[in-house]
Amino acid sequence: MPLSSGTTKRRSRPSACVRRLLWASGLFAVFLALAETATGKAAVVAQSSSGQFTVRSPYPTTPSLAQLIRQPESQVIALQPDPLAVAGERVKLALLRELGLRDRWQGRIRLNIRSDISQSGTPLVVVATKFSDGWAYTLDLPEEIERDALVRLLLQALLMELANRNSGPFSPELPIWLLEGMAERIQSVVGPELVPQQAPLLGKVGSQLARMPPMTKDQIGFGAAEALRNWLREHPPLSFNDLSLPPPRLQGDNLKTYRASAQLFVSALLQLPNGKRTMTDMISLLPQRLNWQTAFLEAYRAHFPRLLAVEQWWALVSLQFLAGTEPHSWSPQLTRRKLDDALQVLAERRVPQDQTPVRAPVPLQEIIRQTPYAVHRELLRTRLAQLEVLQQNAAPEFVPLINQYAKTLREYLYRPGRPAKGTSGASRTSSNIEPAAREVISKLDQLDRRRLSLPATPPGPPPKKP
Repeated sequence: MPLSSGTTKRRSRPSACVRRLLWASGLFAVFLALAETATGKAAVVAQSSSGQFTVRSPYPTTPSLAQLIRQPESQVIALQPDPLAVAGERVKLALLRELGLRDRWQGRIRLNIRSDISQSGTPLVVVATKFSDGWAYTLDLPEEIERDALVRLLLQALLMELANRNSGPFSPELPIWLLEGMAERIQSVVGPELVPQQAPLLGKVGSQLARMPPMTKDQIGFGAAEALRNWLREHPPLSFNDLSLPPPRLQGDNLKTYRASAQLFVSALLQLPNGKRTMTDMISLLPQRLNWQTAFLEAYRAHFPRLLAVEQWWALVSLQFLAGTEPHSWSPQLTRRKLDDALQVLAERRVPQDQTPVRAPVPLQEIIRQTPYAVHRELLRTRLAQLEVLQQNAAPEFVPLINQYAKTLREYLYRPGRPAKGTSGASRTSSNIEPAAREVISKLDQLDRRRLSLPATPPGPPPKKP
């Protein structure tokens, strides 16, 4: 090895004071790096396998010793960048399967894990921003969040992205029933694996975890239909009007009933002929139409000519779902409640001009008395179909009475010589009611007296003789 020309000088070793100073400087640099990480100055970025989701966090994904001990199932989960990126892909994959679509995303979704916000203290919203090259969606998340809340927020961002691919003059208005029902349906199919949890081996995988394919496996039966049916039997499904305009601040059993009703409603829409394509068409129309009702009727025009037809269809669908497979399996209490619902209509009562109209149940007799045949014909046909479902599933002691109700409506609707259209006009008085209407009103009044005379609780079996 050639030597360099010129004289060489021997390096002197640094003094002990200098060595201590260098060691202190290195230690300070380490603490400074840790402080920058803790304060978010050195943000960690993880990107999902498809590239649609970008997660920013002040902390990297690290293994947790607490995960070595199996913890009880908890709805509150700690967010970390790599598992959150995988969760986004899994929710997207589940949504695409429900709608029968391929992954052709256009808008990026940015997820920011922030230590300065909390789920309870800050409203969590998806912010959509339009740029020259398309839309982007930003969602700020706390470090801890409930599992189902995270699924709904991810799903909201994905539905907005899907709608804005057909960008229009309006911001897409997502129906609440669509978001809640689809979230419940997806979670019932995929199960808890929809949101992956931190595992002890994540440290060996490192940042490549987020790039892994979102291998969700269907767990058909995880949220079994029977569990949904049992809940809705004790908590009757909401009407289409209540699904469309839910009261604010739902909580407890009321919130669970809304979500269960929305899940059943979305499932029934998907099971219509060409149901997946039709629901996708409705979502695509949202930015083009002023409200979701207009987009819904345009997409589902082959099934529902107007919103009243949706209400009638939904009432029959929910009854058929509650029926199950075993004949006459309903309890007397459930049978009575369903029979009462079939024999009345929720309508706005007239009130003084300075008061807000109130919705209250109106008996079928009042509808027949106040409207011409052409107006109440379709309503009575729907109620007759509900009674036929009730006949198959009602408690045995109610079957003869239900048969009489169904026979009375059937004779009124399909009597010989019945004109196709009734007298025009919005209302009638007792002086111009046709004889057939008077007759059916009288028969329904008699049946109502029989129904109201039935005991609230059926008598039990006689005691056994000793």
